Amino acid sequence: IRIAIADDHAVVREGIQRMLDGTPEVEVAFEAGTGSELLEKLGERQVDICVVDFAMPDGGIELIGKLRQARPEIRTLVFSVHPEEQYAIRCLRAGAAGYLAKNSLAEYLEHALETVASGRTYIGPAVAETLAERVGTRRRSATHERLSTREYDVFIRLAEGEGVVEIANR
Repeated sequence: IRIAIADDHAVVREGIQRMLDGTPEVEVAFEAGTGSELLEKLGERQVDICVVDFAMPDGGIELIGKLRQARPEIRTLVFSVHPEEQYAIRCLRAGAAGYLAKNSLAEYLEHALETVASGRTYIGPAVAETLAERVGTRRRSATHERLSTREYDVFIRLAEGEGVVEIANR
């Protein structure tokens, strides 16, 4: 499984690489620090999976869509510090093949890569539980879950204390 690692923190990229060093079926083809760099390098190299940080510069839902459009054969595994329950379903709707929280154990990363490489979708236990609750109780989704991706992004930035002008400029 040839993978590309995209994260704006060099230590995280190196950590992922070290976690996978003992996995003979996984080869790290290259690393990227931004979404733009990832897209540029994908034009030069062949990979099966992109492991992408959700919160890196020019990342997020937009990057998942760009990857899907530019190289639909490449699967995307989002590896993020953001809680699975809040972001995983949005990432999957945007075209990601899986979502894994950064606080997961190394074994989960290996399992997620194997799952995604086999053509299936990977979700962690928290997302599975959330989905099971929705199906089992047929409850109405929370108001914030009905927001579009853009609306949700603005909502989160407001909650973090950013001003409307700052958000609009971004």
